[in-house]
Amino acid sequence: MSEQAAPVSNVTPELRRSIRFAGLLGSIAALALLWVVGSITDTVPWPPLALAAHLVRAAPGDVATFFIEVLDHWALRLLRLGVVLGALAFGAEVLLRTASGARIRPWAAGGILGGTAALASASDPSLQPDPGYVLIASSLSAALYVAVVRNAYRRATS
Repeated sequence: MSEQAAPVSNVTPELRRSIRFAGLLGSIAALALLWVVGSITDTVPWPPLALAAHLVRAAPGDVATFFIEVLDHWALRLLRLGVVLGALAFGAEVLLRTASGARIRPWAAGGILGGTAALASASDPSLQPDPGYVLIASSLSAALYVAVVRNAYRRATS
């Protein structure tokens, strides 16, 4: 018989913090790698900026106008900052949600994050991303996420 995964609620608060912190460090490393790749070539847009561009285009005109009038040039900057912070929080939380008790599943979390990053980059409305390069960069960032998460979690729990 197979064992059922322990619900997240059975994990102690200290262990949750360690898992989230490891996920945050992994997200920082993965997003940094994607930023470097995006800085080198326009064929791989940085996922948070691609998502922010989608949000700008999807926002109704009245909403966009209101924020531009109130915040002026800071409207787009704050939106981008919010998306980056949301991406970091997502990377931290997905590791916790894929964990089975005290056992983390970094490949599952990395796969989710890599897939999400690939979808965000590939669907950038302002650039012409190359799907092959996007998949390669997203896969490498997912592998980096896994490596950083494993190391950080091992150090936090030892």
